[in-house]
Amino acid sequence: MENVNHEIDNLYYRDADINDDIDDDTEFLNFSADENVFPDQNPDDDLPIIDQPHLVGVRCAAHDFQLSVYDVIKKKTVSNFLAKMRKLVKILRAQPYVNSFKVDKTRKMPILDGETRWGSAYLMVKRIEDQKDFVQGLLPAELQREFNDKFWMTIERFVKATFPVYLLTKRIQEESLTCGTMYLYWKECCLELAEMNDSLGNKLLEALQNRQGMWFDNPAFMAALFVDPRLNEFDPPVLTQDQKEEAVQHLLKTWNVLRTVTKGNLTTEDNPVPSTSTGAGIFSRIQKLLCTNRQHKSSEVGDMEKRIRRIPLEMFAPLDTDVIKWWEAKKLEDKELSDLAIIVSQLPCTQVSVERTFNGLRHILTKARMKLGSTPLEQILFVKANSDIFDDVYFQYDL
Repeated sequence: MENVNHEIDNLYYRDADINDDIDDDTEFLNFSADENVFPDQNPDDDLPIIDQPHLVGVRCAAHDFQLSVYDVIKKKTVSNFLAKMRKLVKILRAQPYVNSFKVDKTRKMPILDGETRWGSAYLMVKRIEDQKDFVQGLLPAELQREFNDKFWMTIERFVKATFPVYLLTKRIQEESLTCGTMYLYWKECCLELAEMNDSLGNKLLEALQNRQGMWFDNPAFMAALFVDPRLNEFDPPVLTQDQKEEAVQHLLKTWNVLRTVTKGNLTTEDNPVPSTSTGAGIFSRIQKLLCTNRQHKSSEVGDMEKRIRRIPLEMFAPLDTDVIKWWEAKKLEDKELSDLAIIVSQLPCTQVSVERTFNGLRHILTKARMKLGSTPLEQILFVKANSDIFDDVYFQYDL
């Protein structure tokens, strides 16, 4: 934070620590002055003290969806099916069958799934299903009796039921995913699973819905949904009346913090008054007074609360709307409300970007560069993680 000239007062969100335990990794964080920010750490360790009540975190939706699927595939019937599928893959990857895949370049080698990513189980089954006729032609009679028509019907059911969830896990890895967009992806997946009327699909649907409450326990998440105009036409509403009230109170608290942080930092250059006279400079003090009045106009708590409560009643947008750009366009009508909504909407609902950056270390800290110091390593990683920004600013011309 010191390197980029940021203070703790300017932060709204803090990522959860990425630990080996996935449940600890995805805990909600709502910090206050009397809470220990690092409950798993020794209090005597030299760690920063964060005592800002407005600083919030959110449970990682990507991990939640992974855990939802694991709740289903670890059940006996599904786990037995996957064990049998792995047996078939191992047979096909061994002699003499492996040569058939190597000779025919149009065929793809069967793959084994990984324990840490359920999506690899879907890809493993899908690849076998795509080459059903070819695989059946390779197997001798005894193996065809073991991997019979019932087994292939189970493959078809598994692929069909898990595809919506696999698609969901891919979608939520988008770089600038808002909480509202994540909720829409989740809702679309649930509706598709409900339409299937399949036992496996119903179990996946139940698992996804069971973990839904983990997000709605966080007022920051509810506030992000509250200011999303795409969700205002849902019937029944996305948020209950109590959840809306909690979201409003969180928005008011965030607005008070935002007003405190920005107080005194506003200048006439930030909000210049358009002039039609070349001699407008002689009214500099009046201009400064007008700017100050405009900045603090309608900024009383009661008035702001009224404007916040009108959001779900008056503001609507199509489902494909970019929420951040939508609120940016609203700045001409109500800058205070737009600034507040943009901050709340930008709450990250996954740690995908953090893990993607962390994984990028393997391309930097290689065996040939093990003596890199912490400072150059941090700087290289910063440039790599923000390469799109540097490309836009510094590399505008073709060489």
